[in-house]
Amino acid sequence: MKESSNNSDKNTTLFQASHMMILVTMIVASLALGLEGILLGWEKWPMIPIFAAVIASWVLHIHQTFSDRQRIVIHCTVLMGLLFYYGIHPTSTFDLSVTACIGILLCTTTGIKKLIYFCVITFCIAFGYNVILLSNESPELFDALMFSRIVYHPLIVFVVGWLGTVLIDLWTQLLNHSKREVRQLTEATGRFNEFLTKVSHEIRTPVNAVLGLSSIAIEQTEDKEQLQNLREIQRAGKRVAEQISDILDYSEVDRQRFAMNTEDYMLASVLHDLVMEIKPYMKKGVEFIIDVDPATPAMLRSDVAKLKKIIWHLTTNALKFTQEGGVYLRITSQPQSYGINLILDITDTGEGMTDEEADRIFDGYYQASNTYTRQSGGLGLGMSIVNGYVSALGGFLCINSVKGEGTTVRVTIPQEIVDPSGCISVRDPGRLVIGAFLNFEKHFAPVVRDFYNRMVVNIVKGLNVQMHRVDTLENLIRLNSSIRMTHLFVGEDEYAQNIVAIEKLAESSSISVSVIASDRVVLPAGTRVHLMEKPFYCFPVAEVLNRVNSDEVTDKYMYCHGIRALVVDDEPLNLTVAKDILGRYDISVSTAGSGQEAIEICSKEAFDIVFMDHMMPGMDGIEAMRRIRSDVLGAWKSVPMVALTANAVSTARESFRIAGFDGFVAKPIDILELERVMRLVLPKTVVTFEDTPHSRKRNMNRRRRATDRIEDTAAQQREIDGAVKFGRRSTDKVVGALKAPAQDPGAPLGTERAADAFTPLRKLGVDVTQGLLYCQKDEEFYQSLLVQFASEGNEKRTNLEKFFAEKNLNDYSIIVHALKSTSKMIGASDLSAKAKALEEASKAGDFASIENGHRTVMDEYKVLTDTILSSFGDETSDEPGIPDPKPDRGSRAEDTLEFGPADDEPLEFGPVNDDVLEFRPESERRR
Repeated sequence: MKESSNNSDKNTTLFQASHMMILVTMIVASLALGLEGILLGWEKWPMIPIFAAVIASWVLHIHQTFSDRQRIVIHCTVLMGLLFYYGIHPTSTFDLSVTACIGILLCTTTGIKKLIYFCVITFCIAFGYNVILLSNESPELFDALMFSRIVYHPLIVFVVGWLGTVLIDLWTQLLNHSKREVRQLTEATGRFNEFLTKVSHEIRTPVNAVLGLSSIAIEQTEDKEQLQNLREIQRAGKRVAEQISDILDYSEVDRQRFAMNTEDYMLASVLHDLVMEIKPYMKKGVEFIIDVDPATPAMLRSDVAKLKKIIWHLTTNALKFTQEGGVYLRITSQPQSYGINLILDITDTGEGMTDEEADRIFDGYYQASNTYTRQSGGLGLGMSIVNGYVSALGGFLCINSVKGEGTTVRVTIPQEIVDPSGCISVRDPGRLVIGAFLNFEKHFAPVVRDFYNRMVVNIVKGLNVQMHRVDTLENLIRLNSSIRMTHLFVGEDEYAQNIVAIEKLAESSSISVSVIASDRVVLPAGTRVHLMEKPFYCFPVAEVLNRVNSDEVTDKYMYCHGIRALVVDDEPLNLTVAKDILGRYDISVSTAGSGQEAIEICSKEAFDIVFMDHMMPGMDGIEAMRRIRSDVLGAWKSVPMVALTANAVSTARESFRIAGFDGFVAKPIDILELERVMRLVLPKTVVTFEDTPHSRKRNMNRRRRATDRIEDTAAQQREIDGAVKFGRRSTDKVVGALKAPAQDPGAPLGTERAADAFTPLRKLGVDVTQGLLYCQKDEEFYQSLLVQFASEGNEKRTNLEKFFAEKNLNDYSIIVHALKSTSKMIGASDLSAKAKALEEASKAGDFASIENGHRTVMDEYKVLTDTILSSFGDETSDEPGIPDPKPDRGSRAEDTLEFGPADDEPLEFGPVNDDVLEFRPESERRR
């Protein structure tokens, strides 16, 4: 058979073990030859180069010098040298054939037939030399027996050599056949993955249409039976969409074709997004606890999309297979020379796995055959995707599972550090005294109690604050009488069983009270208690702690007297909102509708701060900012400029900072985030906190209304329970009492609900509560914004239709970008999301997606504007003006989490007197 060098290279790959066998044989043979040479008096000098050659062969093997084929040839050459040295001595003449056969077998393991020929030739030379030598020295020995031995010994060697070549040919054929099959299977798998990818993409479009249309139908349907059916359709559509996404991800993993997209991200933002996505998977009776080490760097760099998928699959998998108990996600980090190792530990109390199931869990489409799996469904791709993405990110994964007890998965992923400051911190931790009315003993599983205790201890240690935990109302009353708490966290059951006492405590004191509960819980109207939705974890806790304390919120307000601000935005509605909000800080506000107009105004007037929209027609905000700093007066280089944008992704803040902005505020404007930025960029001398007569009057009125509502709630509870007791009550009774009043759950806390006016908007799916929050719960201002939004509708729709017909995607994206922002500002989140999808499609040049969604957005936009005009058009002037600045500002929106370095001072945790469990810094305990 003809042998090609290519085949030889492939064969050497097959017979990798021959290297070690030949090297070991050389060691043994060289030692044996040395000993035999000493005993028989052979020449000593050849042993020196032989030993040197053996040592050199080992060095080449250890250092992997040269190619595999080149090294195997060198090894066999040395081996043939040993064979020749042994065979040239007359005493070895008829033993040489056995030694040669052993050499041929070793050469056969290499898969190279030429080495067999080399061995046979070496044997023939040595054997022929000995025969000639014997015939000259002892011709009398050549009898019939001698001749037969001279003939048969070479014949045996030739036969063994021929068998060796036949074996190599057979192995080569088998190898080539196997490789062809592997190649065919690989190609078939590739075609199958391509097919799945194409099918998934084709299915995704109609599924998205089903989801979108079902959302619209849900908003427009009032019939309960139809509403239930539509929600089932939407739920099924989301499940199909998730499975399509899994198939596409698995195809990427299976083909090892990873599209890496490395970017900066904030861990807080990633977890916030994941919590929102995971909430539908949370079950009643299963606790989900997230525990983050506050020392973990605030901003990291990696492929954040893949990191999200890893955490999402691991967490949803754990929730899926856990019927009772809890799921505990712990996130920590380990410093490394390249940054950190981000460590994810996901522990559940679920079904667990056998060793066999754990070994197969990374196989594609594999699922353990049990009741949980059949009930939970799925394609069995999640762990395969996780394993592939972890490998792609350079990390590793390990699983520890016990059947019937649960599973722990640890993932370690290398990350670069962008911002080394801790991901969680609180302002002035020394002033914080936290109370926690949390009874962990209500959880039957000891491991769940341990999860919660660990999380609380880690929060206290990481933030360096003192916390006192109680588990009964009596202990809470005693705690409140003994220390001055700044914040109180109350569990859902604890609140429901003691609602009157908790509400009175919140109303009569400056304590910031937060209830940790599911999103199904409805708080009474006018309550001062905040709802913190489960899961209970560190970032929302830090957000609450970073709010201004209750005294400051109710009695003192921030002012910036004498400050002149320029707001630049191409959207008039955004200018209206910004002018009203900034005016309430006693800031003199000028506006500009474009970047060019801003440059012209700045060349004539001086300002103390500039708020610049990012995405505007013609000149965008970044270019306008740079031209103002460079082309206008030199003094502008020190004037703070703050980016205003609806681009609230985790990387936006860093990108605007790099571009040259001094601060960043996402739209719609978050009040306390705006205040945080202004305190950061403005001189401290111009920022004051004042207690004005307007604020005192408003506070008394608000407290009077809240007291009336609390008394109503208490009366309803007395009707149910017979008498108010500071003890344990049925959760169902209290929830029933809360639901008894004809109060819409959507109504904002602390404000009266204009039910008749806003009902048509709620039927369209507008979140009136959110819109009022963006307007600081000023209904008059909110209505004026609604009318302005609607009055601009005709012009915007005309422009959108024009740019759509012209396929002018650049201008089209600018209009839908503005629509995305303004619709979210009034609470039309669904329209905002669809406008965002059109914006992304226009930026990507995907006109097909725009065609699919354009008409739906236009129709919804028209219905919304018509409804607004029919509801409020007669109540507000045709040209709504900007309300006068009001120093008496309404209730503030939620603060935005601020990040900074954490204090690592050690803390203690343990029970103290009177069954009050205490978490305090060691330094505080010494005082």
